[in-house]
Amino acid sequence: NNPKKESTYIYMLQEKMVDGIIITSTSANNIEESVRHNIRIDIPVITVDRDLANFRTKGKILVDNVAGAFDAVSFMIEKGYRKIVHLSGTINSTPSVQRLEGYRKALEYNNIEFNPDLYLEGTYDIEFGYEGIKKIIDKKIDFDSVFCGNDLIAIGAMKAAKELGYKVPSEIGVMGFDNSYLAGLVSPSLSTVNQPNYQMGYKAAELLINYIKNPSEPHNEVVLKTELVIRESTR
Repeated sequence: NNPKKESTYIYMLQEKMVDGIIITSTSANNIEESVRHNIRIDIPVITVDRDLANFRTKGKILVDNVAGAFDAVSFMIEKGYRKIVHLSGTINSTPSVQRLEGYRKALEYNNIEFNPDLYLEGTYDIEFGYEGIKKIIDKKIDFDSVFCGNDLIAIGAMKAAKELGYKVPSEIGVMGFDNSYLAGLVSPSLSTVNQPNYQMGYKAAELLINYIKNPSEPHNEVVLKTELVIRESTR
């Protein structure tokens, strides 16, 4: 999430005369600026997990973030959680917007009103999860669970909850997103949404190679499904 580094790396790749670039960026604004100002028009670009309108790309690899978030929050509601905090990554990120949409759709589907007090926007890191839960508790906001924008946020949220004397999952349930390798290592192990990272990378390279070999073929868009991984952090 560093536009200056991103621009530097793109410049370096072009200096090395690459045949194409696969790019993902935490901020949709960053990626648009990077490509518009820094990538030569003749270099094909494949975007990963970024669905940008009016964007010059030769292919997109997308994940159904809306469905993933909907499934995760619906599962939490089925388990008896009703006051679900959503700790989101930056709203400039396409996945953040889509995961918020899935969260809200799950609440609506289960006749639970969206409460803006239970929504915080921040960054995709442990520190935000930790500080986010402390902020919610300090404000004495009533909640029983947390749906996090990624696993790092969830790990920070669990750490703060346990330090403040709450039991996970009996008093506070926690759900992440990504299914990073850390999700199975923390205690309690983290329930999360698995997105197929290997398949995302493989398909992105496949699209780029196919375009380089056959540039006249139409652009492709691949949407990959997520799945729930239930562990110990939700009852």
